[in-house]
Amino acid sequence: MNFLDTILGEILKVFRQEGIEANSDDDLISRLDIRQGTYRELFKDRNEMVRQVVLYDMQEQEKKDQQMLQNAVNPVEEIFLVLQQGIKELRQLNPAYLADLQQHYPEVWQLVVEHLNTYNYHLDLDILNRGILQGYFRKDINLQLVRR
Repeated sequence: MNFLDTILGEILKVFRQEGIEANSDDDLISRLDIRQGTYRELFKDRNEMVRQVVLYDMQEQEKKDQQMLQNAVNPVEEIFLVLQQGIKELRQLNPAYLADLQQHYPEVWQLVVEHLNTYNYHLDLDILNRGILQGYFRKDINLQLVRR
Protein backbone atom coordinates (compact mmCIF):
# COMPACT_ATOMS: atom_id res chain seq x y z
CA MET A 1 0.00 0.00 0.00
CA ASN A 2 1.46 3.33 -1.02
CA PHE A 3 1.15 6.70 0.70
CA LEU A 4 -1.80 7.85 -1.43
CA ASP A 5 -3.71 4.61 -0.77
CA THR A 6 -3.11 5.04 2.96
CA ILE A 7 -4.44 8.62 2.85
CA LEU A 8 -7.45 7.61 0.73
CA GLY A 9 -8.20 4.73 3.11
CA GLU A 10 -8.09 7.03 6.13
CA ILE A 11 -10.32 9.63 4.48
CA LEU A 12 -12.73 6.88 3.45
CA LYS A 13 -13.02 5.74 7.08
CA VAL A 14 -13.90 9.27 8.14
CA PHE A 15 -16.43 9.68 5.33
CA ARG A 16 -18.10 6.33 6.02
CA GLN A 17 -18.37 7.11 9.74
CA GLU A 18 -19.27 10.80 9.66
CA GLY A 19 -20.24 11.76 6.12
CA ILE A 20 -18.28 13.91 3.72
CA GLU A 21 -19.40 17.36 4.76
CA ALA A 22 -18.83 16.77 8.48
CA ASN A 23 -15.16 17.72 8.09
CA SER A 24 -13.52 20.60 6.25
CA ASP A 25 -10.31 20.11 4.30
CA ASP A 26 -8.40 21.61 7.24
CA ASP A 27 -10.07 19.13 9.61
CA LEU A 28 -9.03 16.25 7.36
CA ILE A 29 -5.47 17.55 7.09
CA SER A 30 -5.28 17.72 10.87
CA ARG A 31 -6.77 14.25 11.34
CA LEU A 32 -4.43 12.78 8.73
CA ASP A 33 -1.48 14.52 10.37
CA ILE A 34 -0.08 15.69 7.05
CA ARG A 35 1.04 19.07 5.77
CA GLN A 36 -1.35 21.25 3.83
CA GLY A 37 1.15 21.31 0.95
CA THR A 38 1.13 17.52 0.80
CA TYR A 39 -2.66 17.51 0.76
CA ARG A 40 -2.70 20.08 -2.07
CA GLU A 41 -0.20 17.99 -4.06
CA LEU A 42 -2.46 14.94 -3.75
CA PHE A 43 -5.76 16.69 -4.44
CA LYS A 44 -6.29 19.78 -6.60
CA ASP A 45 -9.63 20.48 -4.88
CA ARG A 46 -12.29 18.90 -2.69
CA ASN A 47 -14.22 17.44 -5.64
CA GLU A 48 -11.09 15.66 -6.85
CA MET A 49 -10.39 14.36 -3.35
CA VAL A 50 -13.92 12.98 -2.99
CA ARG A 51 -13.68 11.43 -6.46
CA GLN A 52 -10.39 9.71 -5.63
CA VAL A 53 -11.76 8.42 -2.32
CA VAL A 54 -14.87 6.98 -3.99
CA LEU A 55 -12.82 5.34 -6.77
CA TYR A 56 -10.53 3.87 -4.10
CA ASP A 57 -13.59 2.58 -2.22
CA MET A 58 -14.94 0.89 -5.36
CA GLN A 59 -11.58 -0.79 -6.04
CA GLU A 60 -11.33 -2.02 -2.47
CA GLN A 61 -14.89 -3.36 -2.58
CA GLU A 62 -14.07 -5.31 -5.75
CA LYS A 63 -10.99 -6.82 -4.07
CA LYS A 64 -13.07 -7.80 -1.03
CA ASP A 65 -15.70 -9.37 -3.27
CA GLN A 66 -13.15 -11.46 -5.14
CA GLN A 67 -11.53 -12.68 -1.91
CA MET A 68 -14.90 -13.45 -0.37
CA LEU A 69 -16.22 -15.33 -3.40
CA GLN A 70 -13.11 -17.51 -3.64
CA ASN A 71 -14.21 -19.27 -0.46
CA ALA A 72 -17.74 -20.02 -1.68
CA VAL A 73 -18.62 -23.64 -2.40
CA ASN A 74 -21.27 -22.92 -5.04
CA PRO A 75 -23.24 -20.08 -6.65
CA VAL A 76 -25.98 -20.26 -4.03
CA GLU A 77 -23.45 -19.55 -1.30
CA GLU A 78 -21.96 -16.78 -3.45
CA ILE A 79 -25.32 -15.03 -3.64
CA PHE A 80 -25.75 -15.24 0.13
CA LEU A 81 -22.23 -13.96 0.72
CA VAL A 82 -22.76 -11.00 -1.61
CA LEU A 83 -26.08 -10.15 0.07
CA GLN A 84 -24.67 -10.51 3.58
CA GLN A 85 -21.65 -8.35 2.72
CA GLY A 86 -23.89 -5.68 1.19
CA ILE A 87 -26.12 -5.58 4.27
CA LYS A 88 -23.08 -5.43 6.56
CA GLU A 89 -21.58 -2.56 4.56
CA LEU A 90 -24.84 -0.59 4.62
CA ARG A 91 -25.21 -1.06 8.38
CA GLN A 92 -21.72 0.31 8.98
CA LEU A 93 -22.22 3.26 6.65
CA ASN A 94 -23.38 6.62 7.93
CA PRO A 95 -26.31 7.64 5.68
CA ALA A 96 -24.81 11.14 5.54
CA TYR A 97 -22.04 9.74 3.31
CA LEU A 98 -24.48 8.81 0.55
CA ALA A 99 -26.60 11.91 1.08
CA ASP A 100 -23.52 14.13 0.83
CA LEU A 101 -22.44 12.38 -2.36
CA GLN A 102 -25.85 12.84 -3.96
CA GLN A 103 -26.31 16.44 -2.87
CA HIS A 104 -22.82 17.95 -3.06
CA TYR A 105 -20.95 15.72 -5.53
CA PRO A 106 -23.43 14.66 -8.24
CA GLU A 107 -20.68 13.79 -10.74
CA VAL A 108 -19.07 11.44 -8.24
CA TRP A 109 -22.48 10.03 -7.30
CA GLN A 110 -23.00 9.26 -10.99
CA LEU A 111 -19.75 7.24 -10.93
CA VAL A 112 -21.17 5.21 -8.04
CA VAL A 113 -24.43 4.59 -9.89
CA GLU A 114 -22.57 3.57 -13.05
CA HIS A 115 -20.39 1.21 -11.02
CA LEU A 116 -23.47 -0.41 -9.52
CA ASN A 117 -24.99 -0.75 -12.97
CA THR A 118 -21.88 -2.31 -14.48
CA TYR A 119 -19.69 -4.13 -11.96
CA ASN A 120 -22.44 -5.32 -9.63
CA TYR A 121 -24.73 -6.13 -12.54
CA HIS A 122 -22.12 -8.33 -14.19
CA LEU A 123 -21.11 -9.92 -10.89
CA ASP A 124 -24.71 -10.89 -10.17
CA LEU A 125 -25.34 -12.18 -13.69
CA ASP A 126 -22.13 -14.22 -13.63
CA ILE A 127 -23.15 -15.90 -10.38
CA LEU A 128 -26.66 -16.60 -11.65
CA ASN A 129 -25.41 -17.97 -14.99
CA ARG A 130 -22.96 -20.30 -13.27
CA GLY A 131 -25.76 -21.41 -10.96
CA ILE A 132 -27.93 -22.29 -13.94
CA LEU A 133 -25.12 -24.14 -15.71
CA GLN A 134 -24.26 -26.08 -12.55
CA GLY A 135 -27.90 -26.99 -11.91
CA TYR A 136 -28.46 -24.91 -8.79
CA PHE A 137 -31.06 -22.68 -10.45
CA ARG A 138 -33.81 -23.40 -12.95
CA LYS A 139 -32.94 -22.95 -16.61
CA ASP A 140 -36.06 -20.92 -17.33
CA ILE A 141 -35.27 -18.31 -14.68
CA ASN A 142 -35.68 -14.68 -15.78
CA LEU A 143 -32.17 -13.39 -15.07
CA GLN A 144 -33.04 -9.73 -15.49
CA LEU A 145 -35.95 -9.97 -13.05
CA VAL A 146 -34.00 -11.96 -10.46
CA ARG A 147 -31.05 -9.60 -10.72
CA ARG A 148 -33.25 -6.57 -9.99
